Amino acid sequence: MIRKLVDIGTKKLEINIHGTGMPIVVIETGMGCSWYDWYEVICEISKKTTVITYHRSGYGESTLGKEERSTKQIAEDLNRLLEKESIDSPIVLIGHSFGGLCVQHFASLFPEKVMGMVLIDSNSIDEYKMDEIRNKLPNLKKMFPKNKIIESWKELSLKSKSQLETTICPKLLPGQMKFAEEIQKCILKFQINPNMYSAMASELELMSQSGQEIKNSFITLDIPLKVLGRDMELGVKWNVDMGLPQNEAIMFENLWHSLIKEEASNSTKGQFIEVKGSKHSIYRTNPEFVVKAINDVIAEID
Repeated sequence: MIRKLVDIGTKKLEINIHGTGMPIVVIETGMGCSWYDWYEVICEISKKTTVITYHRSGYGESTLGKEERSTKQIAEDLNRLLEKESIDSPIVLIGHSFGGLCVQHFASLFPEKVMGMVLIDSNSIDEYKMDEIRNKLPNLKKMFPKNKIIESWKELSLKSKSQLETTICPKLLPGQMKFAEEIQKCILKFQINPNMYSAMASELELMSQSGQEIKNSFITLDIPLKVLGRDMELGVKWNVDMGLPQNEAIMFENLWHSLIKEEASNSTKGQFIEVKGSKHSIYRTNPEFVVKAINDVIAEID
């Protein structure tokens, strides 16, 4: 494993390189997520080929930079990172949640640099539709107010690491407790980085606008594409357990599910797969499905 900071001109990005061989697989994590949670996926895929994980601007040891955190900026940062690492052959891109939206923007800007893709319960280029339903459903709007979430993250970004530790009391999720102690420590440390909350606030604030920018420059790809979506019934149950009325939970999940399914049409070789028994973080709850999807894409390339 090689771990280092790479200077891309406007900032330094933390990168991890596992394994050897081609094609190179690049993982784009979700909002507020680190590469540590991808441990099982990375271990399996890196047995056969090279896996690159990195932390976006403000995440982990990566410096924040001055630019707004649109998916276009993130895609351009990743492109500069690859250039600095002298990676000029097409890659296989993996994106989860907001990271999936970043991956879609990268593919729209640099289609010649992408030979395969896996989207994991990814945000849609039609993210504005999710905003509309959040504003339409009163209980959903009250439980997950986007503006208040953005403001709370901006407030957290002004705190020191010690203040953050006291404020958020970082904890491990049940699935993370099976990781090695060193990785557990990294996950806890990752959560008390003020720069990350600044980056997250900007990412969320610009997400719908970013989706529209991708849509305006959209081209249908001709590459192997696997789209993994969470279990819709389980998603409804999770939202109900959180206190959302069942009718609102069903409407929300129906829209999310339909937008995820549409992403398979991003490529002439796209396929949608609903992962039964999984919530949003499929790479953590059902890593075997993610490993299979990546291996299947690589096999189709070959």
